[in-house]
Amino acid sequence: MRKSIIKTIVLSALLALPGIAKSQTFTGITSEQNAQNTPEGWTAVELPQMPAITSANTFNIKDYGASTSAADNTKAIQKALDAVPTTGGMVVIPAGTWMFGSTDQMTSKTEVLSIKSKTVLHLCAGATLKLVEYGKAPNNKTIFIGCKNRKQNDIIIEGEGETSIIDGQGTRWWKARDNKETFNPGAMIRFEQGSRFMVRNIKIQNTPGVNLTVSNSGKASHATIHDVTIYNPASDTKTEQPSHNTDGISIWGHHVNIYDCFISTGDDNVVCDDNAQ
Repeated sequence: MRKSIIKTIVLSALLALPGIAKSQTFTGITSEQNAQNTPEGWTAVELPQMPAITSANTFNIKDYGASTSAADNTKAIQKALDAVPTTGGMVVIPAGTWMFGSTDQMTSKTEVLSIKSKTVLHLCAGATLKLVEYGKAPNNKTIFIGCKNRKQNDIIIEGEGETSIIDGQGTRWWKARDNKETFNPGAMIRFEQGSRFMVRNIKIQNTPGVNLTVSNSGKASHATIHDVTIYNPASDTKTEQPSHNTDGISIWGHHVNIYDCFISTGDDNVVCDDNAQ
């Protein structure tokens, strides 16, 4: 079923409920500090604590071997992510289409791309991070973009608007489900354990399964998600391949602030699971 949220504010502080170049510049979190939208009496959602981003701690994936002509850039992108020091920094994905996600390119057993604490992953305008086709990417609940060793803090994934895209090439995956093939994709983005996460100013589309998940059994908290477009075909569409189980944002933790997003998927747009207490 198609369901949409347009310019909607969702605040899920669940514990409080009853029951470089200009195109590569990190803009800080001032706007988020001004847009907490926290109801009176609720605890504010904590924001990522990031260092000053300079040319010294900015890493362009092209400098680590990534190429728009490459069949897979997983190792190159991971090298750039690994280059970020413990004090923090930013990894830049320039304009162009960058393939990633082959199982044989993974350096982690738990996620395709592993992001550590105090990292900004920045997609420039015109940048598309595209998952490789069905059959080459892991199909065993492996997270596509996630926290290194599943537990990190202070991570930002951001773009420069709707031309900054993460594309899951989900059509063949959804056909596999219709054909009764083994179908077990992980989330496109998942913050499994830790605190203070942010996703902003990007478009996520055609994911094989869930688009964005916050937490696992309440082990992650304090996430801010805004100005994000999430699109997957409706499960009952007749004009294109229907998508299945493509939740927009799945919340399993507490203190999650979602606002100014457009979400239209083949399942729930925003879902709060039982572990979101």
